[in-house]
Amino acid sequence: MKEAGHQQKQIAVAIGKTASATSRELWRNRDERNAAYRADPAVRKIALCKEEKPKAMRFTAAMRAYVAELLARELSSEQIVGVAKGEKRPIVSPERIYQHVWSDKKQGGSLHTHPRTRGKRCHKRGVAKDGRGIIVGRVDIDQRPAIVEKRKRFDDLEMDAIIGKYHKGAIVTM
Repeated sequence: MKEAGHQQKQIAVAIGKTASATSRELWRNRDERNAAYRADPAVRKIALCKEEKPKAMRFTAAMRAYVAELLARELSSEQIVGVAKGEKRPIVSPERIYQHVWSDKKQGGSLHTHPRTRGKRCHKRGVAKDGRGIIVGRVDIDQRPAIVEKRKRFDDLEMDAIIGKYHKGAIVTM
């Protein structure tokens, strides 16, 4: 269609792709000498990419046994992956090993006792259930007794703190 003089929009509609995808395909697989699109090298290039693309690894029973053996030697998941690659053994990612350890713990297994972290999980920022910075036993200002508003008793005080930039200074109001 390109050689016949059709526009990229027309080609995109005919093959059911967007105009930008069609443009990228034509640009990526053009001949360096005369800038003409060539389909044969494009097909060969795609086949080569598919061959070289890493395949999804299955966490087999043999891999699980190998991981359990290295966990017993108190290696971390990252170290297990490094050792396996050094021995040219197929292995899954460190994250998949951690998932296996936690699922084993839920099922009553003992793999979770071996890693160095001993059950400590790292916390991602922005998680809704994150408890950092939350005061334990805090009572909301709307739930305080009405007598507090009179400020007659010594214990009825309000406090607030402002921490300065780079934690260099602070203001506390009572």
